[in-house]
Amino acid sequence: MAKKVFKFRVDAGKATPGPPIGQALGPTGVKTPQVVAKINELTKQYSGMKVPVKVIIDMSTKDFEVEVGQPSVSSLLLHEIGKSSGVGKPGVAGEATAGDISMEAIVKIAEQKAKSLTASSFKAAVKTVLGVAASVGLTVEGKKPKEIISDLDSGKYDQLLSKGEIELEAERAKW
Repeated sequence: MAKKVFKFRVDAGKATPGPPIGQALGPTGVKTPQVVAKINELTKQYSGMKVPVKVIIDMSTKDFEVEVGQPSVSSLLLHEIGKSSGVGKPGVAGEATAGDISMEAIVKIAEQKAKSLTASSFKAAVKTVLGVAASVGLTVEGKKPKEIISDLDSGKYDQLLSKGEIELEAERAKW
């Protein structure tokens, strides 16, 4: 049984049978509207974001599976503040910020993405998310992300990070 894998990046909950999905799946003989309906059902929780999706088709039976990946860190950050894009030149004098985000939201996103980040600790995962926040032009609780990283290093947020660190260690023990 030969399987074919197709990868797409779709607007969560708003995939259509048009290009690129219909164009790619049409020649396989699978019912594209059914695939699109499944994609939309599985991605609706990420509404307003682009999400990576993998469609796996069994070419002999025309059965299919849909696997949904997680949105990028920048998509999660921007979704958290209700925006679709960051600023053009973050950190440049005179350039506005994209918005402000809470440290709790940063930690929540780090928890979501911890498994896919190459960070050696949960604190490092939080620093990675803060770095992405800086790159899209966000401030964190009114401060530049670099200032928050200094606060992290001084131990200011250790209590907030402790839950995520415990969960990450438990997850790594499973690997």
